Amino acid sequence: MSPLGQNIQQEEKHSYIIVRTNLSPSQITVQSCHAVWEAAKNERYGSPSLVILGVENEFALNKAMKLLLINNIKFYIFRESYYNNSITAICTEPIKGEARKVLSNYQLL
Repeated sequence: MSPLGQNIQQEEKHSYIIVRTNLSPSQITVQSCHAVWEAAKNERYGSPSLVILGVENEFALNKAMKLLLINNIKFYIFRESYYNNSITAICTEPIKGEARKVLSNYQLL
């Protein structure tokens, strides 16, 4: 417990990277980093913990983006020119508490 009697873990913010898993392992890593870079260059968030989640393909990634929009969670998109400018990964703003439960059904990589 923190000095204020709150659970520190609940107060810690996490940014979630959601990446397509139909890419090679090295590209999953690269695309995840690109998505984090998109978020970092647009916002000043400090240093949240990073969580990497996987989805099967771009269709599933679009579905995840809709879920984030419905739940008012801001995110940043990375499009890869090598893959016909398709969306390969996204990164959320740092979120905490109940907002993190929105992504609890996605595969942790």
